[in-house]
Amino acid sequence: MQNSGVDYKHTEVFEVVSILDGTVIEVTDNEILGKTIKIRHNNDLVSTYQSLSQVNVNVDDVVVRNQVIGTSGTCKLYGTDSNLHFELTYQGKNINPEEYYDKTTDEL
Repeated sequence: MQNSGVDYKHTEVFEVVSILDGTVIEVTDNEILGKTIKIRHNNDLVSTYQSLSQVNVNVDDVVVRNQVIGTSGTCKLYGTDSNLHFELTYQGKNINPEEYYDKTTDEL
C-alpha cells in the first residue's frame, strides 16, 4: 500500500487536532487502518487523520483550527506505537503535507 501522507509516532497516546477550520465529511472505522476522519476546508482542501483510537466528531460537525478531533491509535501496518497518519488532498490530488506546514489555504 502506497503511503500518500506523513506518519507521526510516539510511545504514548497524543491528541489529534484539526489543521484548519472546516466541516467533517467522513468518519470511518477500519480493522487494519483504525478510525479515520476527513475534514473539508476552504479551497477544496481535505485533511485526513488516520489510525485514530478515539474520534470526538461526527459527520457534518463544523470544527475550528486546533480543535481536538480525536486521539492517536495503532495501525496494523505501522506497528505498536501510538500513531497518526496524516494526508492532504487538494482538488482531488494528494499533496505532500510537509510542503504546506507554513502556508495558508490561499497559498495553495
